Amino acid sequence: MFREGPPYSTGIYYLLPQGEKSHFHRLESDEMWHFYRGESLTLLEITLNGQLKKTRIGPDLFAGEPLQYVISAGHWFAAYPNGRYSLVGCTIAPGFELEGLEFGKKADHLREYPHYGPEIGRLCLDETG
Repeated sequence: MFREGPPYSTGIYYLLPQGEKSHFHRLESDEMWHFYRGESLTLLEITLNGQLKKTRIGPDLFAGEPLQYVISAGHWFAAYPNGRYSLVGCTIAPGFELEGLEFGKKADHLREYPHYGPEIGRLCLDETG
């Protein structure tokens, strides 16, 4: 039997080649990132209290790189590969819905978090603000 309403969970996987990035955005649901192949990936996260966290997920468990990491709902976050490529996936619960996605606006982020200017300048889309 099919149910109406949002999905319980959704998942995707994608390749981030060197020089590409996932720009600052936030979601209404928690998102778990999974590392699959390639070089490590850096996740930059601005928490609800304004702290910048950098987390590397990747293949080197002995260097402290976990294979998965959860970004909490409402946190601004971006990601980039630390080498030639990172093959990663994301699982979201409750499931992803386009209405729950917000891209960061560069001007707003620079005003609110001026001490993170280099990261914001590099990881916010100009087209969205």
